[in-house]
Amino acid sequence: MERAFRQRLEALPPAARAELVHVLRLPDIDRVDAIGSYWGNPKTRTFAELLIDCEEAGRYGGARPDAAGGRALDAGLVGRA
Repeated sequence: MERAFRQRLEALPPAARAELVHVLRLPDIDRVDAIGSYWGNPKTRTFAELLIDCEEAGRYGGARPDAAGGRALDAGLVGRA
């Protein structure tokens, strides 16, 4: 699952990766609102699903806000040209 998650992150364009990290670092209520906004738009629903997967992974000991964002940053997935 970690490999599939990493592949999904790597497939995102740099701006989307940066937005993912930004949303994951928002306070809880703001993060929920942002994810809901992405979910409500059919064009961004897949992005919302990735954010939700990050949330769920955090609940079960996987990557979540700082962990996912930090891993993405450490792996060079965010801000990579």
